[in-house]
Amino acid sequence: GKPSDYFKFEDDKFISTIDVSKLLLDYFEAMAQELIDWRIREYLARPALNPDSFQCRIIQSGGRPIIRLPDRDKYEFPEGETTLEVNGENYTARFVKYFLNVIRDSSGENVLGELIRGFYGQDAGQPGTRFDVIFSRASGTSWSMQKVGKE
Repeated sequence: GKPSDYFKFEDDKFISTIDVSKLLLDYFEAMAQELIDWRIREYLARPALNPDSFQCRIIQSGGRPIIRLPDRDKYEFPEGETTLEVNGENYTARFVKYFLNVIRDSSGENVLGELIRGFYGQDAGQPGTRFDVIFSRASGTSWSMQKVGKE
């Protein structure tokens, strides 16, 4: 059916028209919220809506989380070493053709895995999981990275 068969918008509220048992209501609300959040993130990640940001998938290489970059024909983003702000700290990220696999702290240590696991835990990038980050232009050639989803 059409979305209007299942939901309505009334008095500034998004309301389900589906009859859900009170025992399952919490599960239904959580599932609906997850779908709504996912669709909104998908729309906001589109370049036409926000050319100064892009969303990337976390994957693993050799057991370490890395970031798969989007198609350069559709998104404008850095190439090579770039200043990157994460959690209020500045780092140097190395954007290559398809991946970002190095984010260095001030001592020169690659802390990409530590940052990603700090966002999502030890399973970040494991097969069968879906974890993303969003990059946004901060100023000039500087960018920021943040986790996608609820805090």
